[in-house]
Amino acid sequence: MQDLPPALQEAIAQVVEDKPWSFDRAKAWLDEKIAVDPHGGDYFADAVHELLRLLSRDPNLSDTHRDAIFSYIRRHDGVLDFKKRDLIDGLNRLRADLKKQEPTDHAIIARQVLRELEVGGEIRFHLGQFWQWNGSRFARLDEHAIYMHVATNVKSSMLVRRNSDYKAIVEVLEKMCKGPLRTFDTLGLNFANGFVGADLVIADHDPKFGATFTLPFEYDPENAKCCNRFLEFLHSCWGAEADFGQRVLALQEAFAATLYGIAPDYQRAFLLFGRAGTGKTVLLKILRALLPPDALAELGPQYWGVPFHLIDLIGKSVNICGELPENGLITGNIFKEVVEGSPVRDSFKGKDGIVFKPIAAHWFASNYLPRSRDTSRGFIRRWLILDFNHPVTKEHIIENLAEIIVSEERHAIAAWALDGLRRLLDQRGYTLPRCHSYRGDQMRRINNAVHSFLEDDRNYTRGDGTVGCRELFESYNHHSREMGRLRSLSFEQFMQKLEDLDLIVQRDDLGDFLVYGLLNVEGKKGNPRS
Repeated sequence: MQDLPPALQEAIAQVVEDKPWSFDRAKAWLDEKIAVDPHGGDYFADAVHELLRLLSRDPNLSDTHRDAIFSYIRRHDGVLDFKKRDLIDGLNRLRADLKKQEPTDHAIIARQVLRELEVGGEIRFHLGQFWQWNGSRFARLDEHAIYMHVATNVKSSMLVRRNSDYKAIVEVLEKMCKGPLRTFDTLGLNFANGFVGADLVIADHDPKFGATFTLPFEYDPENAKCCNRFLEFLHSCWGAEADFGQRVLALQEAFAATLYGIAPDYQRAFLLFGRAGTGKTVLLKILRALLPPDALAELGPQYWGVPFHLIDLIGKSVNICGELPENGLITGNIFKEVVEGSPVRDSFKGKDGIVFKPIAAHWFASNYLPRSRDTSRGFIRRWLILDFNHPVTKEHIIENLAEIIVSEERHAIAAWALDGLRRLLDQRGYTLPRCHSYRGDQMRRINNAVHSFLEDDRNYTRGDGTVGCRELFESYNHHSREMGRLRSLSFEQFMQKLEDLDLIVQRDDLGDFLVYGLLNVEGKKGNPRS
């Protein structure tokens, strides 16, 4: 024990001292003391007083063990003639003195605990979680760690003895520390060398910015010119496409929005669409490597409406959702709310619900286009789709390409992405390449059979006119049978899908439904367009 550091010796002594006292333990302790000086009256008196002090700290000491301990003291007292009443009075006085030193309520204890914990940095309670400033960002502080700190370190108070007491202290701490992380509303991103604002100027790290992660490398705008291998990869994926330049601009803006946590402002999820082996997975690996684990989530849209799941998005800048299922349907309303950053309600298990705004950008890579029963244009408008059409031939495959690019150019790719921020802010939206428009039209056909019917049938065209809704419905049913669609629509569902296409359906004076905004071309039946 003597060879241990003083702080560790003190910690071990405190643990030993706080163990429950019994007759056998007190007897062994006193025997050890007496053996040092068997005949010293003053020494014996000091030992008895120290033993009483230790006994006073044990609230569970029974009267039986107490009386046995006092009898043993009196048998070994050859000089001082301790009386039982003297020993009991001395123990009670020490307990009273100890009680005077105790905090009078949980709030006082919580303040003491907070002072101890904040030696490591300021603590705040925000969105159902504790966070602690570590010099560059607020890191999550596990509530269980706080609970264990209370259980381990708050020993002397009669107010803190049981599991419910520990929980009560933690609850008081939640109220004491409650407050937003961000106290200065500005756009920015934490790098190892500082906080980079929308003007790309580096400021010192500061709690007022409320950052919850730090990129593990420095920002230097000159590095934006040094991601040649990454740009070569993009050229290998898209270089043969007519809209190559637009795709690169769109990707740069999407990366910038993701890093800065502003993707919900522009209300689009990102879909890398195409066959396997075309570069989608490599690009997602590169994006994932730009951010630390604290900024990443992996929550597919099938879980967004399930309790206790959306909470995973708190403090995350990117949600990598992976593949879309071929036959899975996305729930339109919750999808739009999450993508556009509307307030959503969820809770941690066993806790009260909280309302928060997700800031994560949602990235998908899939062979299939998104499907939903929400056939409105609002669902279609929540996507930015980038095509990947050219599988890499076996002889051109580079093993671990993403890892190679990241190891050499991660800092440069981040700087390149930030060069797209100003353009995104100025144009208030993403560059939309031609491939996005083409895939958006495909999505409308997939998700709204009425849309594909109006595109295919030669009898109807958009224009300043009206068409009888019943007549149109019969034409639609005929078209559906010819196309082999087994799932039919009711008349009411048909009208709803027309309205989802921004057509107006109203009754006329005779009670018949008319569709405004469509023309029947010369009243001919015609054939579907080839």
